[in-house]
Amino acid sequence: MELNIGGVLRRLRIDERHLTLAELSYELDNAIGAAALQRMETRNTTIDIGNLQILASFYRVTVTDLIREAEGGEPVDPALLQAQRVPVLQWDEIGPWQAPENRSALRQNRATVLAPPPATESCYALTVSGDSMQSERGTSFPEGYTILVDPLRAPMEGDFIVALTPEGRSTFKQLVSDGLDQYLRPLNRSYSQTPLAEAKICGVVIESRWNLH
Repeated sequence: MELNIGGVLRRLRIDERHLTLAELSYELDNAIGAAALQRMETRNTTIDIGNLQILASFYRVTVTDLIREAEGGEPVDPALLQAQRVPVLQWDEIGPWQAPENRSALRQNRATVLAPPPATESCYALTVSGDSMQSERGTSFPEGYTILVDPLRAPMEGDFIVALTPEGRSTFKQLVSDGLDQYLRPLNRSYSQTPLAEAKICGVVIESRWNLH
């Protein structure tokens, strides 16, 4: 089936937000240029998943919503979807966040980011530190990137996850399998993958971009 995601993006830009391509690029802090946005709105154009996530976040919808409409489903209505703000945690706070009774205190006097649906109150955000998840091509999470994490989502092969090692050290990697064994794989080839072993998965990354505010 042919997916007209470009048509969906054009509808949201014009009908929902009433923006020109240049204005949309400005609203995105020039993360995507006007020329690139125009190409994305063209039928049969391949769209980078990272850019699609940026636009879905801006329109307060999900990538799934965009695909569903592109497949012929009902037009997504951002007004019906309630975004919420979630706290930006420090990496050493991931462990305490796993206990619901700690979350109220951890939210106090905390920077927050706007999280689009289907984010829930259990979600949190982190700022990427280091270059182990930065890749020269394809999906990449450079230092300073904001990632949105859902601790309730069941991790699947290929997901990007946040985990705690048995020593209590937090890590952000891609979950991969080799036979019956699972590993935490960095995207930067300068680093080695490590066995998941007894590490505890603390959430699946559901959104990422330079700025989720």
